Amino acid sequence: MSANAELIARSLSDLNFSTQGIAATLEAARKIGIHIRCLDEAFDSRNDWQSQIGTLLTALNCLDRKGFSDRTKIALQEAKARGQRLGRKPSMTDLRKAVAIQMIEAGYKGTKIWKILAVLEGPPISQSAYYLWQKTWLAGRK
Repeated sequence: MSANAELIARSLSDLNFSTQGIAATLEAARKIGIHIRCLDEAFDSRNDWQSQIGTLLTALNCLDRKGFSDRTKIALQEAKARGQRLGRKPSMTDLRKAVAIQMIEAGYKGTKIWKILAVLEGPPISQSAYYLWQKTWLAGRK
């Protein structure tokens, strides 16, 4: 491209995949006299740079957020592929399940069982989490 040429892109992210890369591309184009216009962000390098700074920063922020999101998705997929459990640890540990089953079979109900389970080692367990497990377990016995 020659000086005074215009480059029209759909988005600033089409110029480069990183914030630094976009800034470098815009600066290089400015130095050789190429005008850049991006349609999605309404960015036009022919306009006063001070009036465009807000548009530019907003676009770069969106690009950064998309990059974080993409990297997070990739990391989660890789963790799944390695067999890692995603999310918080289950509150109904094997020990809690065994104690709960013994107590249910001994005739104890609801809150009494949950209070015992809550003091056992493991992640915190809410009353609703216990009741959900109990409902599922009881349904599986039928």
